[in-house]
Amino acid sequence: MKRITKISLVLVSTLMVAGLFSACNHRGDPEQRAQWMMERAAKKLELDDTQQAQLQNVSVELMNARKAMKQEFGKDREQMWAMLEEPTMNQDQILTVIRSHTDALNERAPIVVAAVAEFYDGLTAEQQAQIREFVRERRERHGDRHH
Repeated sequence: MKRITKISLVLVSTLMVAGLFSACNHRGDPEQRAQWMMERAAKKLELDDTQQAQLQNVSVELMNARKAMKQEFGKDREQMWAMLEEPTMNQDQILTVIRSHTDALNERAPIVVAAVAEFYDGLTAEQQAQIREFVRERRERHGDRHH
């Protein structure tokens, strides 16, 4: 099998699996999921009004970053499909697309990190411990696939 055919098959398979997982989501659109998660976190952590406002800010910044990344990817999707039609891969063009996505991520990351840090730093020591315990349990339950 030619290399381009293998790459095309992997790309198409990956897109299909991603589509399946997104279609199986039972919590609605991303904004609804974010709202549900915020309500759950506010209840479990017993957040005060200031902390809830900071959490809302985290949600807004994450949604803005998500929309910006999705918009960026949407622009390049047709270009990527067109590249698959070519007999050879234009590596420079692919790297340009990847760099544009990386640049967009790097542009949004400081804003998101600042919002998360403001929220986390505004929590009490007990609430921070609850978050650490939640993350620890989740890593154990789902396995730490990165180590």
